[in-house]
Amino acid sequence: MKLKSIVRALTSRSLAWAALLVVVFTTCRPHAQPAGGDPRTTAPITSASATPPPVPPLLPGARIEDERNTISVFRNVAQSTVFVTQTRVVEDYFAGTLQEVPAGSGSGFVWDDQGTVVTNFHVVEGARSVTVTFHDQQTFEAKVIGLEPRKDIAVLKVEAPAKLFVPVHVAKAEQLEVGQKAIAIGNPFGLDHTLTTGVISALGRQMQGAGGVSIRDMIQTDAAINPGNSGGPLLDSSGQLIGMNTMIYSKSGASAGIGFAVPISTISRIVRRS
Repeated sequence: MKLKSIVRALTSRSLAWAALLVVVFTTCRPHAQPAGGDPRTTAPITSASATPPPVPPLLPGARIEDERNTISVFRNVAQSTVFVTQTRVVEDYFAGTLQEVPAGSGSGFVWDDQGTVVTNFHVVEGARSVTVTFHDQQTFEAKVIGLEPRKDIAVLKVEAPAKLFVPVHVAKAEQLEVGQKAIAIGNPFGLDHTLTTGVISALGRQMQGAGGVSIRDMIQTDAAINPGNSGGPLLDSSGQLIGMNTMIYSKSGASAGIGFAVPISTISRIVRRS
């Protein structure tokens, strides 16, 4: 009996020592960590609100096709776009004198290499004198040689060096489509050579022009058109003139994404008559 008791005691003591060794070994040996790591022993994880690393810039030749097209159109047509300014005579009642003051401005485009420039009628309406500023910032006097208030079109003649007359390419008779690309270049708010892009939103619109007569067959576009854009060219993706930016629909006076352009067919007819 004594022998069995001794054996049982030794066995219990051995099991106790074995359990203690297991605990010690488990506590001391390094633990494998999951991919996220133990937050007590690893560096803190960067929060989602931290600033992300900058996006590497594209290589010069990696622009998308639409970007390359827009850049090409602007480079080709910007030099054909001009800034048109008019002055009017104002009487100073206190001094009893008359003086010319700037009375409005807009955009226009070179029609041919003979000095013909086209703009809107309302840009030059009531002007005592008109000046045209070219892409190199040279300014020259212009003479009004043709007006069609009912279509809001004015034709000017400018005496300037021949190198400044870079005519815009006029689109041939083509069927415009709603949804096709539209590019507007002009001088909104006096900021020369500003480009905006969009699409043709609708065709055949009828709007009341500056002469109080409805202009038919106008092109509607969502390309941003603001005060000062009037008279500037509306172009297709080939850089060809499809219309002249003329008016906007807006309650605030700024662009609301609804602009209207006189179609090239109407412009050509008026210029030939001038």
